[in-house]
Amino acid sequence: MLLPFTLITVFISSLNPQPAKSDNVQTPAFAFSWMNDNDTFMAGETATIKVIVLGNYERGKYDFPFKPNITVNDKMGNSSFVTGVSLHLDGGTENWSISFCPIMVGVFNVLITDEHFRVLDSSLQFRVNPGRMYLAAGILSWMNRLSNFIAGTKVEVLILPKDAFGNNVSSVSEGPILHNFTLFASTSDGLPANVLNITNKGWNKQGYLGIEFVTATAGSLLLHVEVDNRTLHSSPLLFHVYPGELDVYRCQAKWNVETKYFQLFSKMEGFLHQHDQYGNLVPGLYAFDVEVIEKGTNLSMPIADLVFKDIGLGIQSFSFSLHEPGNFMLIISDKKKNTLISNMPYDFIVYIGYCDGEKSMVNGSGLNNSVAGDFAKFSVFLKDAYLYPSSVDLQSLQVQIVHESDSHTIRPNITIREILNGKT
Repeated sequence: MLLPFTLITVFISSLNPQPAKSDNVQTPAFAFSWMNDNDTFMAGETATIKVIVLGNYERGKYDFPFKPNITVNDKMGNSSFVTGVSLHLDGGTENWSISFCPIMVGVFNVLITDEHFRVLDSSLQFRVNPGRMYLAAGILSWMNRLSNFIAGTKVEVLILPKDAFGNNVSSVSEGPILHNFTLFASTSDGLPANVLNITNKGWNKQGYLGIEFVTATAGSLLLHVEVDNRTLHSSPLLFHVYPGELDVYRCQAKWNVETKYFQLFSKMEGFLHQHDQYGNLVPGLYAFDVEVIEKGTNLSMPIADLVFKDIGLGIQSFSFSLHEPGNFMLIISDKKKNTLISNMPYDFIVYIGYCDGEKSMVNGSGLNNSVAGDFAKFSVFLKDAYLYPSSVDLQSLQVQIVHESDSHTIRPNITIREILNGKT
């Protein structure tokens, strides 16, 4: 109750409106009070004013029936303060009432007027508290208005609860009711994005409901909040997550073609994907140590032409030549050799490719300008089908010289010696 007792008053307008009937018909007076002395309501409830007729109301004997107007805070009839204003003036006068639905929180004054019956009553006042929380109307925002985070950061999204009419709802009006909010994230393309350790924190001192989670997937993301399969009014929220620090253990080496067999004198070429602890690519050209170990002897093989290149966001290539056949292990680690990347060690085999006569070449001055009795030199470049150098056993290499005019075979003294990389 706003007042300690109910006031029943009759106000006579100082204006001079047209009366309801001629002077020989007695005009009743009217007073008003809250039904059951209830002047406090929740938004959305029905407020009822009891109409009290002082005197005898003779229905049908007046030029104008009693039809009062309701004004709340200077707004007549339905407004942003009240809606559903209805007059219940049928039947006996003892049951007459006026009802409406308050929709805005606050304290309001009521003015009831009827110029024909000279009614001007401003004695009523009422209070409106928030209605029950309408969860889908909640407004989302970020704690401290921050929407850019690093992967692994604990962040909080806030929900300003509203009732169905847009009034703020507080823990006082709502009570200790727990609501099961569902939170998930997606990319702008609609793909799922990871958020971890989702926790409903309940009410804070500022009147917000808080939901806490840990960011994981990097990129420009959308945060969706639902409750009871309904999406909150301002969902989704845009936010951006940047990759965290490099996690060597989660880095990975990849190849264009997955194989464990490489031909002698070819190049091993691969790609290092630099990840943080959540699998996001971390940009930058980070230093890694690359080592090749011969299996069986555990000897470290020299790598003379190791090259790293930054080829994309969080990806760098590496390449080096394979000069020795055999079974080996590739080991890639951080520069201090404390931590291996995820798919190390990597076993591989270097084999000697088959020599392809059509791809091999013979070249040298001795082929065209040799002199009988003098030494002549020429070179044989042995290649496989992919133009890689192909080493062969020197004893299997045969040189045959045929006379051009009669195809007679000439048998000179020939000495064969290997120089380098398939060149003899």
